[in-house]
This record gives sequence, C-alpha cells and structure tokens, in this order.
Amino acid sequence: MIRLISSHEEKRDFLKSLDEKSNEKIRALREYAFRGISDELILGFRTEDDNSALIITSRNECVLITEDAKLIECISKVNSKDPRDELLELMLEYSSDDIYELENLESSIVDMEEELFGGARPDKAGLKQIVVRRKEIMFKKQYYERMELLTDDLAELDKTFSYLDKRFDKLYSFILRVQEYLNHVSEMYQAQIDIEQNNLMKFFTVVTSIFAPLTLITGWYGMNLKLPEFGWRFGYIYVSVLSLSVVLGLIYVFKKKRIL
Repeated sequence: MIRLISSHEEKRDFLKSLDEKSNEKIRALREYAFRGISDELILGFRTEDDNSALIITSRNECVLITEDAKLIECISKVNSKDPRDELLELMLEYSSDDIYELENLESSIVDMEEELFGGARPDKAGLKQIVVRRKEIMFKKQYYERMELLTDDLAELDKTFSYLDKRFDKLYSFILRVQEYLNHVSEMYQAQIDIEQNNLMKFFTVVTSIFAPLTLITGWYGMNLKLPEFGWRFGYIYVSVLSLSVVLGLIYVFKKKRIL
C-alpha cells in the first residue's frame, strides 16, 4: 500500500531521513528522477494542476508526498504489492484519462471551427475563443513536455517504466498535433478577417473613385468665374447628365473589371 504524506510537518520529518545530496536535488530541481544513496528511486514533478508531487520508492515501501487531489485519489486504485510496481501503477492510473481529455479538447476545436466558419462574419469574439484554446493547449503542452523528459530519465534508471515513457511520448505527440490543428484554424480565421478588411477597403476605393470626378465637376463649376455654361438654359441639365454619365461609366468599368 502506498504511504501518503500530505502535511508539511510529515514531509519535513520524512525528508530528514534522506541523505543530504538527495535533499539538495529535491530543493534545487523542479522535475527530477534519480536514485538515492540507499538505491531508492526518487521522482519529483509538478502535476497538471501545478501541485508538487514527490515519490520515493525503496525496497520496502512507496511513499507519496503531495496535496494533489487527483493523484491522491489514484492511490486507492493501486493493487500491486511491490513498491516499484506500485509506482508504475500509480503513474499509469494518474495518466489513464489523459488521452480522452485530449480527444475532447480536439473535438471542442472541431466544434469551434464549425462555429467560426458557419457563415457568420469574423469578429473579435472568434479571436477570443482561439486565444482561450491556445492558452489551454500551451499549458498542457508544457506539462506533457516536462513529463516526457521526466519519464525518459525514469526509463533509463529502470526499464520497468519503459511503457510509462512511451505513453507520455504519445500524449506529447498528440498535444502537438492538436496545437498544429488549432494553428491551422487560427490562420484560416485570420485569412477570413483579412478578406473582410480587403473587401471593405475595396468598397471605400470604389466610392472614392466614383465621387472624385463629381468633386472635380463641383469644384470646376463652383469657381467665381463667368463660364459660358452659366448663361445656357440647358446648363443644369448638361451638368446633371455629365455627372450621371460619369457615375454610370465608372460603375460599368468596375463591373467589367469585376471590382464590383
């Protein structure tokens, strides 16, 4: 049965029983896997909820020092008698649901993609959803990256943990694929935003191009000069027809060039 230590006083008293060199490594490192002087296997890491966990496995017992609720819950599911097998079973049980959590995360990104590209115009709310998912994936990636390196060291110390090492290798590869998929969705959504902005700029360009000649006509006939057209009784009709012709002509050109 795995022995649980969760209080700071018990932890302090237990660590005093270890050699000074092991204590120095425990204090200095964030993640570690090494053998102590008495050949005990010492494993330390930060859990997915960022709680510290320290596991010391000797020939006689397996000791878990943590306050992580999920890891503590896994103790009751360990049935092995050998301390080394207890450690292996504990870590396998702790990571047993991870693949399903990552699959659910991937499915949520698929649902988000369908929502973002379902016909609605791209906006800041869509970008916010992507940022939230990216942050979630970043934390998971950092966790699995640390655990992959840790289990590599653990497997080198004891080949019994090779299967555990392979599991975290696969989990790390999975989260990398999910991250790549989210990056692809983000790039596509950004492209949609760029297209919307280009269409808006195109609209303003067309409006400016249409009204620029009209502005010229207005400025021309707005000068304080006695132009011949001022005394012509058809002058107003002439200017109106000229302005309308310019507008229709430009619209025809834009249509032909497929700008409109």
